[in-house]
Amino acid sequence: MKFHNVITKLLGSFIGSGLTCLPAFSEENSFIIKADAVFIASAMEVDGASKKAPFTTELGIEIEREHYFDNGMSLGFVGEIRGQLDNEEKQGFAGRISIPEYQNTSFADLRSPTTGIVVSDQDVKYGPYASVEQAFVYLKTGWGEFSLGRDIGVATRLDARAPKVLDFGSVNSSRLNVLSSSIVRSKNDVTGPNSKLSYTTPRILGLKAGVSFTPNTKSRGIDFNSGTGVLGVQNADLENVIESGVSFSHLFRQQDVRVRFGLTGTAAESSNENVGFSEYRAVGIGSEFEKGPWKFGSRYLHSNNAIDGNVGKYTALEMGLTRDLMDWTVGLEYGHAIDKILKLRGENIGFGIARDVNEHAKIGVSLISTDTKHFDHSVSGKGVMFELVVRYK
Repeated sequence: MKFHNVITKLLGSFIGSGLTCLPAFSEENSFIIKADAVFIASAMEVDGASKKAPFTTELGIEIEREHYFDNGMSLGFVGEIRGQLDNEEKQGFAGRISIPEYQNTSFADLRSPTTGIVVSDQDVKYGPYASVEQAFVYLKTGWGEFSLGRDIGVATRLDARAPKVLDFGSVNSSRLNVLSSSIVRSKNDVTGPNSKLSYTTPRILGLKAGVSFTPNTKSRGIDFNSGTGVLGVQNADLENVIESGVSFSHLFRQQDVRVRFGLTGTAAESSNENVGFSEYRAVGIGSEFEKGPWKFGSRYLHSNNAIDGNVGKYTALEMGLTRDLMDWTVGLEYGHAIDKILKLRGENIGFGIARDVNEHAKIGVSLISTDTKHFDHSVSGKGVMFELVVRYK
């Protein structure tokens, strides 16, 4: 918290000194309000201990107020609240996987800091829950953008990722989980919506860079590190998290090809060193390619799960290919992950189709299959899910 207080004072002084140089009036102001409601229904077959959720839902509202000044700078605020009713075991992706005959190891009672997943037969807290996902102020200048408050870090802002057909129910890195057996999450994000200080440079010659500092990761969010609790399980309790990222984006006009690449890194300390956790390290790399109606992308993550050596390694790969056909988008998704701290290996496959009904509604359907192995035991599920997204802006 001492680092946080120092940085907060420095940013406050910077903004205060900057505002004294601003004119007393602005050219224009903007106020934006967004809202969405997501409904997912599914019909699944499960094997092993995979938990299925025939119905999941999420509601959210976001506001943004921005002031534009004559000198080109702008000062704004973003706030967002989301509520969710998700899979009983995998709320916000983080949660429990229950595996019969689980072979206890020295890490059996630890939660993976990269995914938030734990293998346990203990009961979990379940029910609707909500979170303040965003509440930050930002200052945009000719030298870049500064932000302070509850927000995602630059490792998420600047990454590149695989395209998805469904917005919330994707088989990989899902925000709503119809099955509890997936462990594939290649997003380089261990902070969730915790308070942080971020800076990103302007994009110059296609390049953009940034850095974020998060004092602690105790706040819980909707999409990660949810309110799901498991008795007797130890967390890494990461603190002093530093995220960095570099992205490159360019449109090759003659070839009509748009490309984007992202390289991200995360370093953090663990305040719970008594059960084997130490410093956390993670590196992510992603790519996106777009040509006409085709889109292809991939994202890879490698982390040490805050465990020294190779015994805690987590790796995840996501790939996606989509094509626009008239008003429809058709796509194929693949994901693979290995979590050595939990002795798990997972693989996901999804095929879906979606379309925008109008500017306020989108529908989609996907066939999915997930399979996660622990030694010789497997938990898996397959079936179909339908997604409806209703938006207001």
